[in-house]
Amino acid sequence: NRIQTVYTDKRGQIVFVDTPGIHKAKNKLGEYMVGAAEKTINEVDVVCFIVEPSTYIGAGEQHIIEKLKKVSSPKILVINKVDTVKKEELLPVIDCYSKELEFDEIIPVSARNGNNVDDLVDTIFKYLTYGPMFYDEDTVTDQPMRQ
Repeated sequence: NRIQTVYTDKRGQIVFVDTPGIHKAKNKLGEYMVGAAEKTINEVDVVCFIVEPSTYIGAGEQHIIEKLKKVSSPKILVINKVDTVKKEELLPVIDCYSKELEFDEIIPVSARNGNNVDDLVDTIFKYLTYGPMFYDEDTVTDQPMRQ
């Protein structure tokens, strides 16, 4: 079940679509979820591939990279949790992923601390074309809010 989070400011609106995850399915439910996620990456205007700061690219990441090679939309590699490593440890991570896929942008962030999150939003807006807002400006998610 994909979740949509909405960010709105004076420049416009970004609808972030969090997919259930792309992996090698082991059953019918898994096949359905992977199919939905793979369909989503071909329907969005920008793809953000979020990884942790490690030079190890596992089978799951490699599977996603292979899917992303077929996507024509801009692809942004988002390296999250950069607050957990030294800056000099990021270059090998960037190099490792760059050898696997030519990303349009590579942005290191710390979602926990908010570091570079504004840069990520600015970069996403750079690739978006003008269009209608899908949600009113006070909406933050398509999921019900619990009281």
